[in-house]
Amino acid sequence: MSEVKVEAGDSATLTCKLAQAQTQVTWYKDGKKLSSSSKVRVEASGSTRRLVVQQAGKEDAGEYSCEAGGQKISFHLNISEPKVVFAKEQSARSEVKAEAGASATLSCKVAQAQTEVTWYKDGKKLSSSSKVRLEASGCMRQLVVQQACKADAGEYCCEAGDQRVSFRLHVAGQFWDTDHFIWR
Repeated sequence: MSEVKVEAGDSATLTCKLAQAQTQVTWYKDGKKLSSSSKVRVEASGSTRRLVVQQAGKEDAGEYSCEAGGQKISFHLNISEPKVVFAKEQSARSEVKAEAGASATLSCKVAQAQTEVTWYKDGKKLSSSSKVRLEASGCMRQLVVQQACKADAGEYCCEAGDQRVSFRLHVAGQFWDTDHFIWR
């Protein structure tokens, strides 16, 4: 079995050489027959057959095979995170200020549109809830804190692979404290 490694977002090309140019081949991924699509392109040139997986993502990793006349060539496709996960123009740490009661938006830009990120607050993993909304559009990843309050202030980070972008959220304004307002 051949090992093929590509970074997420790159194209992966699997190649089979045949004894005879007119031989028909069938491609499989994890035992399921593949055909040309917007994601997968099948190419033939002389006695060479190629399967091109375009803009490979984690879901494309797995066992592929090229089968012809009872013979089979197998490949294992490995997809790794790109070395540059976040866009270069953003700082590794940002200070964000929000007014109490308003929404606070933390944004980070990834280098590849299919990169998945994980958000943390003070080291604890966050997921979408009535308080926090996680958004992804193209290469932009955002965490929106709804109706920010004193408890929402703290350290946030957006993480992908072994890289991260950090934020310090400050919440200013009126907070209800027992029987009176305190301006901070």
